[in-house]
This record gives sequence, structure tokens and C-alpha cells, in this order.
Amino acid sequence: MQGQYQNQSQNPTGPQQQQPGSQLPAAQGVYQPMGQPYPPLAFPHPYLPIPRPRKRRDPNRLPGDRAFFHVTDAASYLRSVAGYQWWRPLLTLFVALGWIAVCEGLSVCLLGVVSFAYLFPFLIQGGNSYHTFVSSIPADPTNWISILINFGFTALTFLPPVIITCLLVDGRPISTVTNRYGGMRWKLLAKSMLLASAFLAVETISLPLLTSKPYPVHRSGQAVVLSLVIILTVIPLQCAAEEYVFRGLLLQAFGRWIQPRFAWLIPIIPAFMFGMGHSQYDLLGRLDVTCMGLIAGYLVLFTGGLETGIALHTANNAFIFIAYLCGLSDPTSGSKGSSFSQEASSVAITVTVEILYALTVLAVGQWRHWFDYKPVVPPYRLDSYRIPAGPAVAVLPDQRS
Repeated sequence: MQGQYQNQSQNPTGPQQQQPGSQLPAAQGVYQPMGQPYPPLAFPHPYLPIPRPRKRRDPNRLPGDRAFFHVTDAASYLRSVAGYQWWRPLLTLFVALGWIAVCEGLSVCLLGVVSFAYLFPFLIQGGNSYHTFVSSIPADPTNWISILINFGFTALTFLPPVIITCLLVDGRPISTVTNRYGGMRWKLLAKSMLLASAFLAVETISLPLLTSKPYPVHRSGQAVVLSLVIILTVIPLQCAAEEYVFRGLLLQAFGRWIQPRFAWLIPIIPAFMFGMGHSQYDLLGRLDVTCMGLIAGYLVLFTGGLETGIALHTANNAFIFIAYLCGLSDPTSGSKGSSFSQEASSVAITVTVEILYALTVLAVGQWRHWFDYKPVVPPYRLDSYRIPAGPAVAVLPDQRS
């Protein structure tokens, strides 16, 4: 009662009546003057917590580094090129792959015509002459003529379309397909070739001991020397040509269509196409080729260029034929009709060696700074897609009196 009288003495007019339209005081001891409405619900609100903004991941941001796996923009940098529309890679691939398909078809027709021209006289003569002609054809894939025709034709078929379509359709030099740094890194290519040769040499020597016995060799010294010369000169060109197509144009095309945050998925489809393109192999042989294409694709992604993939591809093909020449492997291995168990063990060993090579070249390269090259900056702009300049304005010199 005393407190009530005291409050009435402090407020002689009696308890204050609430005005119509006024709001109640704020809860939890927050002072709000009587007769004044609450502010509207707009942020920042003085009485409500500020909501945290939802973080949205940038789709153009590359995945973060993990150990020595540094993802570069070698496959996706065309997304930053001014004026490079999404359909440009599709047109480039259509022209390049169409060129290759036409050349392959013409080669088959030419081979058929030449074979019929040589075979026709034997068919007319009849008797054993036809069987004599067939038996005289060299069926050995390690024959230097076979190596020169097969691999040389692949190099001539694959490499020119890449160069010409880049210049005419894309308006960019072939160096933009090689890597992100404006040209071939020859020192990195030489170091990677030595490392890949060391791994593949160990595999070539140890594989016959683990899978099968050596095969007899019936070749003259001159034939072996000629085959080695062709292997060391033609196979690198053939492997580089295939890398420019499957890990160059195809990889950059899918990198243009796939967001950089999903860069880990870019090498998968080109590797699958690379494996399916080797129709002369059976299922395990194509699996082996697909795994090598996948490893080479990730090497492009982690190193920023084709050099380490070219080294792996060249060493793999070269040591396959060197093993054939030395009798360490069967020339029919990997083709249809081989023993499944031997082929499966051979594929497992080959893929393991290729993975070890990739891990080693990435680890040693990061340690020894093999990949410390400065990208082409500012971001590369294609000459044919530059915004045309406005009309020229003649600037007259100041006419001073």
C-alpha cells in the first residue's frame, strides 16, 4: 500500500491512460517510449537479430589445392576469353573430327585399291599363286614399314586439322592448345620423358617375368635398327598428335561447357572417347587405353599443359614396340584372341605404373618447381573476337598563332 501511495504521490494525475493507436512497450526490458509505434520490419532492425547472408559458391572458381594436386585453368580458361561463345568448340570439333574421319575413309579406300591392284594378277593366275602372295605380306606389326605407315599416317591425319581449325575457326595459335603459358615447355617435356622412360623401362623388363615367358625373336640386325629409328622418330609425332586432339581440343571444349568448380569431371569424357577410338583392341585393351587417357587428362589439369601427357603416351607406345623387338612381349597382346588372365594382369600392372608415374611427376614437379610458369596475362583474347574499335577521329595539331 505504501508503494502504491508513493507512486500516486509521484504521479498526482493518476495512472496514465494509453493513447489510442500506441503500442505496448518492448519486451525484455527494452525501453520504448509510450505513444510511439514500433519501427517497420526492415533490416537492420533494432530488436531482431540480423540474418546471416547465405554463402553462394562461385561457379567460376576452381577447386582448392589438395597436397600436390593443384588444379589449373588449362581446360577451362576459354570461358574467360572475350567473345568465345559456347558453340565455338562444337564447330571446331566438328571441322577437326570431320577432317580426320574423311582422311581415315580415304586411306581405307586407297588401301583397298592398292591391295586389289596387287592381288588381281594372282587371282587370274589361280593355283597356289594367291596363297604365295598372301604369305608374302609382312604380318609382323614390328616391321618398320608397318610402323611407318600406321603411326606416320596417324600423325599426318591428326595434327594438321588441329593447327588449321585453331587458326581458321577459333582464330588462335596452336600454342593455346599446348598449354596455358604461350608455348611448349621443352625442359618440362624432356624431364617428364626421362621419368616416364624410367618407369616404362622397369615395366617392360619386369612384365614378362610376372605374366609370361619371353618370345623368340627372328629378325635381322638391320631390320631391328630400322624399326628402332622409326620408333624414336615417328611415334613421338603420332603420340603428340593424339594428345593435341583428345587432351587439347576435346578437353578445352568440355572445359568451356563445364563450370570450373566441376573441373575434376572434365577429363572423363575425352578419355572414354580416346579408349573407344582404339577399336583394334578388345574390352580389356580399351580399358587400358582409357585409363591412360584419364591419367593424361588429369596431368593436363594439374600441370597446365600437354607436356607430361605427351611424355607418358610416347614412352608407353615406344616401349611396347621395343618389347616386341626384344622378344619381351607378344605382338598380339592387347588384341582380340589373347589370354584373358595374361591380359588382365598386364593391364593392371600397366595402369599401376602409369599412376605411379603421374604421382611422381606431380610430387617432384612441385618440389623442384617444374610447373612455375607465368600464365599468359592479361587473359588471352582471340584476335577475331575483339570488339571493333569506333571510327577513327582525326586529331589535328594545335594551330597556334
